[in-house]
Amino acid sequence: MYTLCVAEKPSVAEEIAHILNADKKNTAEGYYEGNGYLVTWCVGHLVGLAEPEAYSENFRMWSMDVIPLIPAKWKLTIIENTKHQFYNVKKLLNREDVELVIDCGDYGPQGHYIQWLVRVMSGCKKPVKKLCAKSITDNELRRAFTELEDINKFNYIIVGQFTKAKADWIIGMCLSRYFSVKYRENLNKGEVLSVGRVQSATWNFVVERYYEIKNFVPKPYYQLQITTENGVKAIYYDGNNNKIDDEYKAKEIEVNLRKQNKACVENVIIEHKMLNRPQLYDITSIQRDGSRLYDYSPEEVLQALQNLYEKKLMTYPRTDSRYLNTDVAEEMQQRIQDISLIKQYSVVAETLLKKGLNLDKRIVDNKKIEDHHALIVTENIKNVNFLELTTKEKNILNLVISRMLLAFDTVMKYDETRVYLNVAGHVFQTSGITVVDEGWKKTEKKLFHKQEKQNDNLPKMDIGEEIPVTEINRLCKKTQPPQPYTYDTLLAAMKNAGDKIEIGDEMVPMGIGTGATRAGIIGELYKKGFLENFTKDKRSYINPTRKALFASTVFPKSLLSPEMTARWQYKINQIEQKELSADVFIEEVKHFVAEIINEAEKNTTSYNGLFSDNQEVVGKCRWCGENIYQKGNIYKCENEKCGFFISAEKNAISLFHYKKPLSFNQIKKLLSDKGLTLECKSKVGNQYTANFKIKAKPKFDGEKKYPDIYMTFVPRKVKKDRV
Repeated sequence: MYTLCVAEKPSVAEEIAHILNADKKNTAEGYYEGNGYLVTWCVGHLVGLAEPEAYSENFRMWSMDVIPLIPAKWKLTIIENTKHQFYNVKKLLNREDVELVIDCGDYGPQGHYIQWLVRVMSGCKKPVKKLCAKSITDNELRRAFTELEDINKFNYIIVGQFTKAKADWIIGMCLSRYFSVKYRENLNKGEVLSVGRVQSATWNFVVERYYEIKNFVPKPYYQLQITTENGVKAIYYDGNNNKIDDEYKAKEIEVNLRKQNKACVENVIIEHKMLNRPQLYDITSIQRDGSRLYDYSPEEVLQALQNLYEKKLMTYPRTDSRYLNTDVAEEMQQRIQDISLIKQYSVVAETLLKKGLNLDKRIVDNKKIEDHHALIVTENIKNVNFLELTTKEKNILNLVISRMLLAFDTVMKYDETRVYLNVAGHVFQTSGITVVDEGWKKTEKKLFHKQEKQNDNLPKMDIGEEIPVTEINRLCKKTQPPQPYTYDTLLAAMKNAGDKIEIGDEMVPMGIGTGATRAGIIGELYKKGFLENFTKDKRSYINPTRKALFASTVFPKSLLSPEMTARWQYKINQIEQKELSADVFIEEVKHFVAEIINEAEKNTTSYNGLFSDNQEVVGKCRWCGENIYQKGNIYKCENEKCGFFISAEKNAISLFHYKKPLSFNQIKKLLSDKGLTLECKSKVGNQYTANFKIKAKPKFDGEKKYPDIYMTFVPRKVKKDRV
């Protein structure tokens, strides 16, 4: 008799087979065998909710007649492009000689759900246990196989995930069809106004920021600054802030100041403060740092982490926790010793070991871990070969190692001194910092090669002391608009969207999406044409597309509310905690869809021209000189005889160099005489800068003409990897 292990990915199945001595591989039927075990794998999702046409042929047509579209009984379907492996798994699940199934999927809500769908679709009635491994190192897998858990423990988590999938299906299928049909005349042919529970709220963050910036009107304000004989610079302070809105008032105060050339020290306040060290990474915080420091997309950071996880160097990446449990904390002394064997970390790690690891409640808290503990490296880190890692993997690994060394260090201690000076009856404020103990900040300088910064301290000043004023300046400034979103700040907006949600008598922190899904959600919004990138001061920012701007105009505001989305996420969590009925929640979703449609029906405004084929000119055709217009993801010459077109996704630049769809603004530059300059990545992750131009004459492929794009490398300074 056999025990069947079902992993989520082939690479994990291979590791499990290795430690179980199930070394005989049946490639054709997708499993390993040996030592009383069969080991097979899924490839992500093998089963999903059925499409509308599975319920009725009438639902195949996008028509108002079948909206709202809500199934009475839900159907599952086998995903077409992975169906071969599904049938392999199904056959193994139903083999007569299999007496026990071990669910070896990811130890998280989606991992439980993916495996459950496969078992349900296969009709599996065998007893099931759950493998709860935090990494795929040999030691951790062996430990996990000795501590298998009852699958029934995760039943309500699966119910919550199934309920979430049904809610997303109802919203997506009903409202995407409704709005796409209602505004068909305003859309390009084949264009869809896609609606998603989390997606719509996410792109609306970017839309709102876009309008904030566009409609921003700078307002002048004034500051008065004095410089004293001992080199102190102080700013006028009225008790609330240091800005003066009225120019006349600022000039009047300046005149008074010039009548007296001495500042009297009115008060000196010294406060002893501490700056705590950063916490360990969860998936969102490392994605934010990956964006801020390396300009990586959230998906790129997640992929690098997944690669490191599969190379046994990293614990499970899709974690929402920044804490360790007590058992794992006991291993950290040895883990830092392992890190000390790596040359570039040896001095810092050895210094930390001598001081002792600071594993307090900021680091170790069993109550703040649901599925996975914070991101840390595994015991295999001592054998890491950086030559086998891509640049991206090295950078992300460096972040995790550095964060561990910083998080286990001591706090920074400093004295903050605030001095209040009186000049002609007006108060001026200045402050300074004297570092008492650098703590983790000293470690940070060594890890990231930051230059030493001198103490920002003030000269000694006593209350009542008079100091000559050597300079008076009236500074005229303007308020600044908010910055456009980056990957970093958009992830933060998603995570913190529900921070102030009131549930009953308490304020419950709740964002939209989860750490495991936010990267994919943002990536989907690019693919669906709601977001695009633009570069400003060598930094990538996010803009809404015209499609997103149109959708924000016609969608009811309740559909775009992050608060509503966060509330629903909270209720899904309640289902997983057995505190809410799944049926009650689905009824709420149905009611919400009906309300959205009723509200949208009242909108009879014509939006002709807002999002139609007659859009602004993208550029001039490189072949014939006529105008180029956008048609969905295609940019096409208005001269039908010319035939010029280029896809935003399926072009040589996106496919082989940039690895992302080109935005509207990037296409504009590509069509210009100067061409388009991009930061690109090779297959192995190495970065290079290149300029792309479209040649003036078309290239022929049989009867088809297509743009001939040529590339030239742009020299740039070589930067050393941070490892």
